[in-house]
Amino acid sequence: VESGSATTAAIMCGPSTPLDLAARIASLEAEVEALRAAAGGERPSTRRALLRTAVIDMIEELAGPSSMLIVLLLLYRLLPARRQGWLSQLPGAGFGAVGFYLLKRGFDYWASQSAGIGALPRSLVSVVLLLVWLGFFGQLILYGAALNVVLDRRGRGEPIMPKAPGLIG
Repeated sequence: VESGSATTAAIMCGPSTPLDLAARIASLEAEVEALRAAAGGERPSTRRALLRTAVIDMIEELAGPSSMLIVLLLLYRLLPARRQGWLSQLPGAGFGAVGFYLLKRGFDYWASQSAGIGALPRSLVSVVLLLVWLGFFGQLILYGAALNVVLDRRGRGEPIMPKAPGLIG
């Protein structure tokens, strides 16, 4: 890059806004590509780069629910007083993991679409959203445990709801 070029002069002055910075980065990338093409340098295959990006995106999407599945499976297996099998706890853990993923995506969508959220103080919004999110997540954990209990009682042929004490019947 020539020392007298407009891009070099613009970078020396410093960015004034994020849009200016983005435009400068784009022009630098174009200059690097032009220099690389003039020097005969080859870029890695675009198909390979896209495949690598797709694989990394898929791993990032699956890491959260799969780790939550493992945590909930351990929670449902080790905490109850009565020991249950690993497979009998899998439906509730799967429900919780999928619910966790949907809850995370739902809150991301809501935050991006909410127009009035920017007018509120950040600390207040953060605390309220955290409490609401934790409340929903706690319900998911309890619903997963209840699903495991219902499926276990159905499998053993017991009634789902035990009889109330003191009733004749």
